[in-house]
Amino acid sequence: MQHKSKNSDETMLINEINKIKVTKPESTGIIIHNPTDLPIIIQEEKRVVIGIDETRCAAYFEEEEKAEKEFQALQMGAERGITPIVYERRGTYVVMESIQAPTLADYLKNNPLTIELIQKLLGLLDDFKAIGFTRLDHDPAYIYLMPDGSLKVVNLHRHNKLPPKQFPQRMIKGMGNQVTVFLQYVKEFEPTLYSTWTNHPKFNATIAKAKLGESK
Repeated sequence: MQHKSKNSDETMLINEINKIKVTKPESTGIIIHNPTDLPIIIQEEKRVVIGIDETRCAAYFEEEEKAEKEFQALQMGAERGITPIVYERRGTYVVMESIQAPTLADYLKNNPLTIELIQKLLGLLDDFKAIGFTRLDHDPAYIYLMPDGSLKVVNLHRHNKLPPKQFPQRMIKGMGNQVTVFLQYVKEFEPTLYSTWTNHPKFNATIAKAKLGESK
């Protein structure tokens, strides 16, 4: 009986999730229609995250294609241990493990950028390359610092776009005033990588925006 009750509860929950719809008119960000009691955790221009229960959430996109790309990218990331557990994709949403941890963006507001963290961020870029992603970059707003010290990432559906991008523009912008510490380490210990970055046409402008606090 308990097993049947659990299955029944899960079916009811899925039915509730399926009631939630998102649309994205050309002139505005995502508009969400949520007739359920499930809470909106995150609402952005192109993505909405709904809490399902204590351990799961659903990330909604305006198109099934983007949801499928996110689902596939999260599965690829799982092979390197850099993404949360992903359960399934239904229509325009992806069900995944909820992350109870601060983002790198929030962490850097009140904490220094340590050598250990820099090494982990460079390791994350290496993971992206090993997975086969074409975009070797990620916004600190989507990088989570887990309690065990590891990094987890979400919002990866654009990481297989062409042309390839090897300059981590969004990551560097998100460093804020700590960008100097980050680049000094890369210059000293990863000189080839540093040379590649500095030769990028947007390098100087990106550093300037980071110091001005412009993360976009």
